[in-house]
Amino acid sequence: MKEKLRKKENEIEYEILEGVDGVDLLRYIVEDQTKNSLKCIFTDESMEFMNGSEAIKIVRKMENENKIKNYFIVSVSGYEDLQSKHILESAGANLVEKKPLMKSSMKEILEKIGVI
Repeated sequence: MKEKLRKKENEIEYEILEGVDGVDLLRYIVEDQTKNSLKCIFTDESMEFMNGSEAIKIVRKMENENKIKNYFIVSVSGYEDLQSKHILESAGANLVEKKPLMKSSMKEILEKIGVI
C-alpha cells in the first residue's frame, strides 16, 4: 500500500508494508537486507503467533549477530501500565506509543526521527 504525507510544501510518498504478526516483520527484515529500504518499523504488541516484544527481541538479535543496520522500532500497545512499557523497552523498542496511533502522530514520530 502506498501512502502520501504532506510535509510543509512537499508531498512525501512512502510505502507501508503491513503484516499480521511478528513473523511477517521478521520476513520484511530479511528481505530488506538486499533492498535497504525500511526506514522505521511500527509493531503492535498484540499480534498472533508472535507478539511485538518477541519480534523486537529477535530483530535486535539479528542486528547484533549479522551486523545489519539498527532499525528504529516504534511499539504500539493498548496496555497503559508501566510494566508493559518496560517490557517493550527492554525488548529493544526505541519508542512506545499508546493505541490508537493516529496518522498525525505517526507523521510527528517520523519527522522527529528524521525519516521524513
